[in-house]
Amino acid sequence: DKILAVLILVIVVLTVGIFVAKNSQVKRAEIERLEDILEGVQEKLIEAETKASYDKEVAKALLDQAAIDANMVLNSQYYRDKAGIYLTQIEETRDKLDNVERVEDLTVLADLTTKRSDINALGFALVNDRVFVFEYNALYELVLDQIQDPLTIDEEESVIAATGFDDRNSLVFLTKSGKLIEYKDGTMSFMDTDDGAFHKGSKLADWSNKIYLLDSSNSQIWKYTYKGTRNKFGSAEAYVNDDTDLSSVEDFSIDGSVYALENSGDILKFYAGAKQEFYINDAPLNMFQDPTVLYTNEKLDYIYVLDSKESRVLTFLKDSKTGNIVYTSQYLFDDVQDELRDLYVDVDSNKMYILTSTQVLELEL
Repeated sequence: DKILAVLILVIVVLTVGIFVAKNSQVKRAEIERLEDILEGVQEKLIEAETKASYDKEVAKALLDQAAIDANMVLNSQYYRDKAGIYLTQIEETRDKLDNVERVEDLTVLADLTTKRSDINALGFALVNDRVFVFEYNALYELVLDQIQDPLTIDEEESVIAATGFDDRNSLVFLTKSGKLIEYKDGTMSFMDTDDGAFHKGSKLADWSNKIYLLDSSNSQIWKYTYKGTRNKFGSAEAYVNDDTDLSSVEDFSIDGSVYALENSGDILKFYAGAKQEFYINDAPLNMFQDPTVLYTNEKLDYIYVLDSKESRVLTFLKDSKTGNIVYTSQYLFDDVQDELRDLYVDVDSNKMYILTSTQVLELEL
């Protein structure tokens, strides 16, 4: 019995030893595998920085794969801290290659809630040197850093977009029902067209004595010319003269050419109604997630795109030689908790102004 007990004990010890040895071998193999993965992450980081200067697409692919590999290690049992460090380095590399400026402590130029506690600002409207903020039924003028008392736009209509109309030194509002309301010399009044009614749309822009209206549902931008002698607009004219699909266009701006921002982040360019060959050169590694606003004008050398979901603004230089645009940098507002609604840039002061639902923020460029 004693011999049998000893034999059983020996068998148990051997079995446990074999099990422990096998587990130790598996653990060593797993650790070596993870070490190889992290070594590969480091190599991809170095290679991405090297190739970014001449092949940004390859650099992006390398950083994307490095992030996948580092996350794989992060979700394992070993080297989690090291994987986290690499993930931080990957983001820092992306920021460096995309020339990202993480903006902290933005200046609050004006708090709109001082005028209405439940304000839900929609956008800016600029005419000549005057700056306004509008919501669905009210207009607020911004004088330096002071918000003026609200003016009611209309008791029944709901405003969805607005633009300055420099030719008439007025503001023009587009309502949900498809009407245009003008604010001029302290008075709100409905505008007329020879058609009897305006096309329904989502955005407005002005150029000279014309108002352009984005009608994504009908894949068109309508042009209305103001007839001063008759105090009304003429009939709608289709601006886009080909079959370009505008159904996904979110916003547009005019500097002589018309730039249209699609919800995918693509930007279309038109001149005299014809779509142009147009490219974004040196595109950022992290393209748009939720582009909502495109801002430029004839005074600006840049196009600015507001990416609401990512709380950032991307800047693109207009290339006068090719007609294309070149990505240059972006501003990331990590500390802004509210949704970004609109922006404009003052070329004279070289400042950018950001609108949330309740505040006007200021950034020195």
